[in-house]
Amino acid sequence: MLTRHHIALLIIVVLSPWTYATSAGAQDQDKRPETTGSASGSSSGVPPAPVGHRQPRASDIPADTRPTGQEETQIQRDRELDKKLWICRGCGAPP
Repeated sequence: MLTRHHIALLIIVVLSPWTYATSAGAQDQDKRPETTGSASGSSSGVPPAPVGHRQPRASDIPADTRPTGQEETQIQRDRELDKKLWICRGCGAPP
């Protein structure tokens, strides 16, 4: 004889996989638009970033760009601070 507890457990066991299967199917739908051909100018399959969102490269900076006096001072301060913060003893010289 089935009790209320057994019936409730049976309903949970039967409906749980169905619930998970329907939600998994909804997540599996591909929402990307179909494209034909290859990405524009990219051999890795990753399209280039839009203009204005592109990460600058070293080749984008003119070679004759020199740091100003204030930038040189800040670079020197940064190096001094790096030396003060170096806490690793005996594992090599600070960078």
